Amino acid sequence: MELGLYVHNSGPLASPAVIRDLAVEAERRGYDGVWTNEHVMPAHELDYSWSIKDSYLPSYAVQSTLAYIAGITRRVRLGSSVQVLPFHQTYDLARAIATLDQLSDGRAVAGVAAGWNAQEMAYLGFDFADRGPFTDEALEVMRRLWTEPAPRFEGRWHRFGPVDFEPKPRQRPHPPIWIGGNGAPSQRRVVQFGAGWLISYRPVEWITEHVARVCKRLARAGRSPDDVAFGMYYNLRLLRDGARIASVRDGRHAAAGNWLEGPVDAVVEDLRRFVAAGLTYPIVRLYAEEPDDLFAQLRLFDEEVRPAIVTAHTAAEPVAART
Repeated sequence: MELGLYVHNSGPLASPAVIRDLAVEAERRGYDGVWTNEHVMPAHELDYSWSIKDSYLPSYAVQSTLAYIAGITRRVRLGSSVQVLPFHQTYDLARAIATLDQLSDGRAVAGVAAGWNAQEMAYLGFDFADRGPFTDEALEVMRRLWTEPAPRFEGRWHRFGPVDFEPKPRQRPHPPIWIGGNGAPSQRRVVQFGAGWLISYRPVEWITEHVARVCKRLARAGRSPDDVAFGMYYNLRLLRDGARIASVRDGRHAAAGNWLEGPVDAVVEDLRRFVAAGLTYPIVRLYAEEPDDLFAQLRLFDEEVRPAIVTAHTAAEPVAART
Protein backbone atom coordinates (compact mmCIF):
# COMPACT_ATOMS: atom_id res chain seq x y z
CA MET A 1 0.00 0.00 0.00
CA GLU A 2 1.08 3.53 -0.80
CA LEU A 3 -0.41 6.86 0.24
CA GLY A 4 -0.98 10.01 -1.76
CA LEU A 5 -1.76 13.47 -0.41
CA TYR A 6 -4.15 15.98 -1.95
CA VAL A 7 -2.45 19.39 -2.08
CA HIS A 8 -5.61 21.56 -2.13
CA ASN A 9 -5.10 23.16 -5.53
CA SER A 10 -8.85 23.83 -5.46
CA GLY A 11 -11.28 24.80 -2.76
CA PRO A 12 -11.45 27.50 -0.09
CA LEU A 13 -7.97 26.76 1.25
CA ALA A 14 -6.28 26.83 -2.16
CA SER A 15 -3.38 29.27 -2.27
CA PRO A 16 0.23 29.23 -3.45
CA ALA A 17 1.42 28.94 0.16
CA VAL A 18 -0.85 25.99 1.04
CA ILE A 19 0.00 24.15 -2.18
CA ARG A 20 3.72 24.71 -1.60
CA ASP A 21 3.70 23.70 2.05
CA LEU A 22 1.58 20.57 1.51
CA ALA A 23 3.88 19.45 -1.30
CA VAL A 24 6.96 19.97 0.86
CA GLU A 25 5.32 18.12 3.75
CA ALA A 26 4.32 15.23 1.46
CA GLU A 27 7.92 14.90 0.34
CA ARG A 28 9.31 15.18 3.86
CA ARG A 29 6.84 12.71 5.33
CA GLY A 30 7.37 10.05 2.68
CA TYR A 31 4.09 10.14 0.77
CA ASP A 32 4.28 8.44 -2.61
CA GLY A 33 2.64 11.26 -4.52
CA VAL A 34 0.90 14.63 -4.47
CA TRP A 35 -2.48 14.91 -6.14
CA THR A 36 -4.60 17.66 -7.64
CA ASN A 37 -8.10 17.92 -9.11
CA GLU A 38 -9.69 19.94 -11.86
CA HIS A 39 -12.78 21.87 -12.83
CA VAL A 40 -11.90 24.05 -15.81
CA MET A 41 -15.09 26.10 -16.11
CA PRO A 42 -17.79 25.34 -13.53
CA ALA A 43 -21.00 27.24 -14.18
CA HIS A 44 -21.77 30.23 -11.96
CA GLU A 45 -25.47 29.41 -12.16
CA LEU A 46 -26.06 25.67 -12.18
CA ASP A 47 -28.67 23.81 -14.18
CA TYR A 48 -28.26 20.76 -11.91
CA SER A 49 -27.76 19.97 -8.24
CA TRP A 50 -24.16 20.38 -7.02
CA SER A 51 -24.35 21.44 -3.42
CA ILE A 52 -20.60 21.29 -2.82
CA LYS A 53 -19.44 23.40 -5.80
CA ASP A 54 -17.70 25.80 -3.42
CA SER A 55 -15.40 22.94 -2.41
CA TYR A 56 -13.75 23.37 -5.82
CA LEU A 57 -13.29 27.17 -5.83
CA PRO A 58 -10.85 28.72 -6.48
CA SER A 59 -9.14 26.18 -8.75
CA TYR A 60 -5.46 26.37 -9.68
CA ALA A 61 -4.65 24.71 -13.04
CA VAL A 62 -3.42 21.16 -12.73
CA GLN A 63 -0.35 21.06 -14.98
CA SER A 64 0.90 24.49 -13.88
CA THR A 65 0.50 23.49 -10.25
CA LEU A 66 2.29 20.18 -10.74
CA ALA A 67 5.14 21.86 -12.63
CA TYR A 68 5.54 24.29 -9.74
CA ILE A 69 5.61 21.38 -7.27
CA ALA A 70 8.14 19.54 -9.43
CA GLY A 71 10.52 22.44 -8.93
CA ILE A 72 10.37 22.31 -5.12
CA THR A 73 10.42 18.52 -4.65
CA ARG A 74 12.68 15.69 -5.77
CA ARG A 75 10.84 12.42 -5.11
CA VAL A 76 7.04 12.56 -4.92
CA ARG A 77 5.01 11.55 -7.94
CA LEU A 78 2.82 14.24 -9.51
CA GLY A 79 -0.76 13.28 -10.28
CA SER A 80 -4.26 14.53 -10.99
CA SER A 81 -7.57 13.01 -10.03
CA VAL A 82 -8.64 13.78 -12.60
CA GLN A 83 -8.20 15.76 -15.81
CA VAL A 84 -11.25 15.36 -18.04
CA LEU A 85 -10.05 14.54 -21.54
CA PRO A 86 -12.97 16.20 -23.42
CA PHE A 87 -12.02 19.46 -21.66
CA HIS A 88 -8.63 19.50 -23.39
CA GLN A 89 -6.97 19.57 -26.79
CA THR A 90 -5.36 16.13 -26.72
CA TYR A 91 -2.08 17.12 -28.35
CA ASP A 92 -1.57 20.01 -25.91
CA LEU A 93 -2.36 17.88 -22.86
CA ALA A 94 -0.05 15.10 -24.03
CA ARG A 95 2.73 17.67 -24.48
CA ALA A 96 2.10 19.21 -21.05
CA ILE A 97 2.31 15.80 -19.36
CA ALA A 98 5.43 14.83 -21.35
CA THR A 99 7.04 18.15 -20.43
CA LEU A 100 6.17 17.67 -16.75
CA ASP A 101 7.65 14.19 -16.88
CA GLN A 102 10.92 15.51 -18.28
CA LEU A 103 11.15 18.49 -15.91
CA SER A 104 10.40 16.29 -12.88
CA ASP A 105 12.84 13.53 -13.84
CA GLY A 106 10.09 11.01 -14.55
CA ARG A 107 7.46 11.63 -11.85
CA ALA A 108 4.32 12.48 -13.84
CA VAL A 109 1.13 10.44 -13.48
CA ALA A 110 -1.62 11.01 -16.07
CA GLY A 111 -4.88 10.84 -14.13
CA VAL A 112 -7.70 11.18 -16.67
CA ALA A 113 -11.39 10.47 -17.14
CA ALA A 114 -14.35 10.99 -19.46
CA GLY A 115 -16.08 13.46 -17.11
CA TRP A 116 -19.53 13.83 -15.55
CA ASN A 117 -20.37 17.55 -15.68
CA ALA A 118 -22.57 18.14 -18.74
CA GLN A 119 -22.97 21.88 -18.23
CA GLU A 120 -19.25 22.49 -17.84
CA MET A 121 -18.56 20.33 -20.90
CA ALA A 122 -21.08 22.29 -22.97
CA TYR A 123 -19.42 25.59 -22.02
CA LEU A 124 -16.14 24.14 -23.27
CA GLY A 125 -17.70 23.26 -26.60
CA PHE A 126 -18.04 19.50 -26.36
CA ASP A 127 -21.05 17.21 -26.78
CA PHE A 128 -21.56 15.35 -23.49
CA ALA A 129 -22.94 12.30 -25.29
CA ASP A 130 -19.61 11.82 -27.09
CA ARG A 131 -17.39 11.97 -24.03
CA GLY A 132 -16.81 8.19 -23.81
CA PRO A 133 -15.77 7.53 -27.40
CA PHE A 134 -13.67 10.71 -27.40
CA THR A 135 -11.87 9.58 -24.25
CA ASP A 136 -11.03 6.20 -25.77
CA GLU A 137 -9.67 7.88 -28.90
CA ALA A 138 -7.73 10.51 -26.94
CA LEU A 139 -6.05 7.86 -24.80
CA GLU A 140 -4.86 6.02 -27.90
CA VAL A 141 -3.64 9.29 -29.42
CA MET A 142 -1.67 10.15 -26.28
CA ARG A 143 -0.03 6.76 -26.21
CA ARG A 144 1.05 7.11 -29.83
CA LEU A 145 2.38 10.63 -29.33
CA TRP A 146 4.40 9.46 -26.34
CA THR A 147 5.83 6.28 -27.88
CA GLU A 148 6.07 6.46 -31.68
CA PRO A 149 8.97 8.21 -33.45
CA ALA A 150 6.70 9.89 -36.04
CA PRO A 151 3.14 9.39 -34.79
CA ARG A 152 0.12 9.50 -37.02
CA PHE A 153 -3.58 8.93 -36.40
CA GLU A 154 -6.84 8.85 -38.32
CA GLY A 155 -9.93 8.97 -36.14
CA ARG A 156 -13.17 10.80 -35.59
CA TRP A 157 -11.69 13.71 -33.61
CA HIS A 158 -7.96 13.38 -34.31
CA ARG A 159 -6.38 13.30 -37.76
CA PHE A 160 -2.71 14.02 -38.13
CA GLY A 161 0.67 12.79 -39.16
CA PRO A 162 3.15 11.76 -39.42
CA VAL A 163 4.27 14.47 -36.96
CA ASP A 164 7.23 15.27 -34.76
CA PHE A 165 6.46 15.13 -31.07
CA GLU A 166 9.39 15.93 -28.81
CA PRO A 167 10.38 15.66 -26.09
CA LYS A 168 8.98 12.24 -25.36
CA PRO A 169 8.23 11.56 -21.69
CA ARG A 170 11.16 10.44 -19.56
CA GLN A 171 9.29 7.37 -18.30
CA ARG A 172 9.17 4.42 -20.65
CA PRO A 173 7.04 3.58 -22.43
CA HIS A 174 5.14 6.59 -21.07
CA PRO A 175 3.86 8.07 -17.78
CA PRO A 176 1.46 5.76 -15.97
CA ILE A 177 -2.16 6.36 -16.96
CA TRP A 178 -4.64 6.26 -14.09
CA ILE A 179 -8.28 6.05 -15.13
CA GLY A 180 -10.99 7.86 -13.18
CA GLY A 181 -14.63 6.85 -12.95
CA ASN A 182 -16.63 3.97 -11.53
CA GLY A 183 -18.79 2.62 -14.35
CA ALA A 184 -18.25 -0.23 -16.78
CA PRO A 185 -16.56 1.96 -19.45
CA SER A 186 -14.06 3.24 -16.88
CA GLN A 187 -13.35 -0.30 -15.69
CA ARG A 188 -12.75 -1.37 -19.30
CA ARG A 189 -10.32 1.53 -19.75
CA VAL A 190 -8.41 0.45 -16.64
CA VAL A 191 -7.86 -2.96 -18.21
CA GLN A 192 -6.98 -1.52 -21.63
CA PHE A 193 -4.90 1.52 -20.67
CA GLY A 194 -4.51 1.80 -16.93
CA ALA A 195 -1.68 1.57 -14.47
CA GLY A 196 -4.16 2.74 -11.84
CA TRP A 197 -7.87 3.13 -11.17
CA LEU A 198 -9.07 6.32 -9.47
CA ILE A 199 -12.39 5.42 -7.88
CA SER A 200 -14.90 8.05 -6.85
CA TYR A 201 -15.99 7.26 -3.30
CA ARG A 202 -18.02 4.09 -2.89
CA PRO A 203 -18.71 1.97 0.23
CA VAL A 204 -16.43 -0.90 1.22
CA GLU A 205 -18.80 -3.52 -0.18
CA TRP A 206 -18.72 -1.89 -3.61
CA ILE A 207 -14.92 -1.67 -3.51
CA THR A 208 -14.64 -5.37 -2.67
CA GLU A 209 -16.92 -6.43 -5.53
CA HIS A 210 -15.56 -4.17 -8.23
CA VAL A 211 -11.85 -4.43 -7.45
CA ALA A 212 -12.26 -8.20 -7.67
CA ARG A 213 -14.10 -7.80 -10.98
CA VAL A 214 -11.37 -5.62 -12.48
CA CYS A 215 -8.67 -7.98 -11.22
CA LYS A 216 -10.34 -10.88 -13.01
CA ARG A 217 -10.61 -8.86 -16.22
CA LEU A 218 -6.94 -7.90 -15.95
CA ALA A 219 -5.96 -11.55 -15.58
CA ARG A 220 -8.06 -12.52 -18.60
CA ALA A 221 -6.27 -9.79 -20.57
CA GLY A 222 -2.90 -11.23 -19.60
CA ARG A 223 -2.10 -8.47 -17.13
CA SER A 224 -1.15 -8.91 -13.49
CA PRO A 225 -3.49 -7.18 -11.01
CA ASP A 226 -0.39 -6.38 -8.98
CA ASP A 227 0.68 -3.98 -11.73
CA VAL A 228 -2.42 -1.80 -11.23
CA ALA A 229 -2.98 0.57 -8.30
CA PHE A 230 -6.48 0.94 -6.86
CA GLY A 231 -6.82 4.50 -5.63
CA MET A 232 -9.51 6.68 -4.09
CA TYR A 233 -9.66 10.02 -2.35
CA TYR A 234 -9.99 9.31 1.35
CA ASN A 235 -11.85 12.35 2.66
CA LEU A 236 -11.58 12.95 6.38
CA ARG A 237 -11.50 15.40 9.21
CA LEU A 238 -9.84 14.76 12.57
CA LEU A 239 -9.96 18.21 14.23
CA ARG A 240 -12.50 20.98 14.63
CA ASP A 241 -11.36 24.34 16.01
CA GLY A 242 -8.09 22.70 16.97
CA ALA A 243 -9.74 20.02 19.10
CA ARG A 244 -10.02 16.32 18.38
CA ILE A 245 -13.43 15.25 17.10
CA ALA A 246 -14.98 12.81 19.55
CA SER A 247 -17.95 11.37 17.65
CA VAL A 248 -18.23 9.82 14.21
CA ARG A 249 -20.15 11.47 11.37
CA ASP A 250 -19.90 9.87 7.95
CA GLY A 251 -21.16 12.19 5.22
CA ARG A 252 -19.14 10.75 2.34
CA HIS A 253 -20.47 10.67 -1.18
CA ALA A 254 -18.75 10.51 -4.59
CA ALA A 255 -17.43 14.06 -4.45
CA ALA A 256 -15.30 16.56 -2.63
CA GLY A 257 -16.99 18.42 0.19
CA ASN A 258 -18.15 15.21 1.90
CA TRP A 259 -16.01 13.48 4.47
CA LEU A 260 -15.69 11.12 7.39
CA GLU A 261 -15.05 12.93 10.64
CA GLY A 262 -14.29 11.32 13.96
CA PRO A 263 -11.61 10.17 16.40
CA VAL A 264 -8.39 8.51 15.32
CA ASP A 265 -9.47 4.98 16.25
CA ALA A 266 -12.60 5.22 14.09
CA VAL A 267 -10.60 6.47 11.12
CA VAL A 268 -8.03 3.69 11.56
CA GLU A 269 -10.74 1.05 11.59
CA ASP A 270 -12.51 2.54 8.59
CA LEU A 271 -9.37 2.87 6.48
CA ARG A 272 -8.29 -0.66 7.38
CA ARG A 273 -11.58 -1.93 5.97
CA PHE A 274 -11.01 -0.15 2.67
CA VAL A 275 -7.47 -1.51 2.40
CA ALA A 276 -8.70 -5.03 3.15
CA ALA A 277 -11.33 -4.58 0.42
CA GLY A 278 -8.61 -3.98 -2.17
CA LEU A 279 -7.76 -0.27 -2.00
CA THR A 280 -4.00 0.00 -2.48
CA TYR A 281 -3.58 3.76 -2.88
CA PRO A 282 -5.64 5.98 -0.58
CA ILE A 283 -5.21 9.67 -1.40
CA VAL A 284 -5.60 11.57 1.87
CA ARG A 285 -7.81 14.65 1.49
CA LEU A 286 -8.12 16.59 4.74
CA TYR A 287 -10.85 19.15 5.45
CA ALA A 288 -10.34 22.28 7.54
CA GLU A 289 -11.37 25.93 7.70
CA GLU A 290 -7.87 27.29 8.24
CA PRO A 291 -4.40 26.27 7.05
CA ASP A 292 -3.08 25.83 10.59
CA ASP A 293 -5.85 23.33 11.29
CA LEU A 294 -5.11 21.55 8.02
CA PHE A 295 -1.45 21.03 8.87
CA ALA A 296 -2.30 20.01 12.44
CA GLN A 297 -4.55 17.30 11.00
CA LEU A 298 -1.77 16.14 8.69
CA ARG A 299 0.55 15.77 11.69
CA LEU A 300 -2.13 13.85 13.60
CA PHE A 301 -2.84 11.55 10.66
CA ASP A 302 0.86 10.84 10.20
CA GLU A 303 1.56 10.24 13.87
CA GLU A 304 -1.48 8.16 14.83
CA VAL A 305 -3.43 6.91 11.80
CA ARG A 306 -0.77 6.14 9.24
CA PRO A 307 1.45 3.91 11.42
CA ALA A 308 -1.54 1.78 12.41
CA ILE A 309 -2.60 1.32 8.79
CA VAL A 310 0.88 0.52 7.49
CA THR A 311 1.49 -1.99 10.30
CA ALA A 312 -1.85 -3.70 9.77
CA HIS A 313 -1.36 -3.86 6.00
CA THR A 314 2.14 -5.32 6.34
CA ALA A 315 0.88 -8.06 8.65
CA ALA A 316 -2.26 -8.87 6.67
CA GLU A 317 -2.80 -11.69 4.22
CA PRO A 318 -3.02 -10.69 0.53
CA VAL A 319 -6.43 -9.50 -0.59
CA ALA A 320 -8.39 -12.43 -1.99
CA ALA A 321 -9.30 -10.50 -5.13
CA ARG A 322 -5.63 -10.13 -6.04
CA THR A 323 -4.56 -13.75 -5.58
